Amino acid sequence: MKKQTHILYIVVILVVGAAAYGYARSERRVKAESLRLVEDNIQFRRRYMLLLKSIIDGNMELLKTDLAAGGARNTSTGPAQSLVRVTDETIWAMVSLKYADLFDHLRIPHGKYDLHYLLMGREKKRFEVVNMALSRGFDPSGDLTPLGKLIAEAQATVDADIEKFLGDKAAYEFFLEYERTIPQRNTVSLLRGRLAGSASPLTAEQEGKLIQILQATEKTPEAVTLGRMIYGGVLYHAKLTPETLEEAAAVLQPAQQKVLEGMIKRT
Repeated sequence: MKKQTHILYIVVILVVGAAAYGYARSERRVKAESLRLVEDNIQFRRRYMLLLKSIIDGNMELLKTDLAAGGARNTSTGPAQSLVRVTDETIWAMVSLKYADLFDHLRIPHGKYDLHYLLMGREKKRFEVVNMALSRGFDPSGDLTPLGKLIAEAQATVDADIEKFLGDKAAYEFFLEYERTIPQRNTVSLLRGRLAGSASPLTAEQEGKLIQILQATEKTPEAVTLGRMIYGGVLYHAKLTPETLEEAAAVLQPAQQKVLEGMIKRT
């Protein structure tokens, strides 16, 4: 009887051990697959951003050439042609990159593009205003404040539609705050990408605190250029300063801080 009990005990241990091994192996496989998907998504966004940057750079060169040649003006023979040329595909790419984290935060279901189209309409207002201003002789080398006000007024109607779509005051306020912190979010997104797949990826709480730190420590934000105004800052990043590193040390783990230090050395 004792021998049978001993054998049964060994069998139970083997079964439990095999199950635990299988579970651990399955868990490692799931984790590896998750990391692969994260890395693939990061690589996709990098390629998307590089492609978008080449399009924007090309468009800005064409715009400079047109303006140097006198540009297009309204004449008695007909309306001016658009100086800023952009396709719906480019606007779609801009919205996808610029608001990716917004979609995640608001938990917009995959395949539900209502908000995406609203944001595309918002970006189109920007291009319409810029083209109208340039065609009427607006000097882009001067003060861009009036142009910024015109863009904001044109986008106000779309913003009202966005607020109605979100249907929640907190969600809309987050959208407005998100819009104000695009450069800071771009920088945090860059750090997140470099830490993805590591032993210490950024948490949502860390990201939120870093955005606040970047807002507080960027003493001399990059000047708003015509290109930045036209394209809504989609490719612009907040500046990293020694003050940023000092305050970030209270938020980041040592390994994360080291990566951030490497980023500031390359800027």
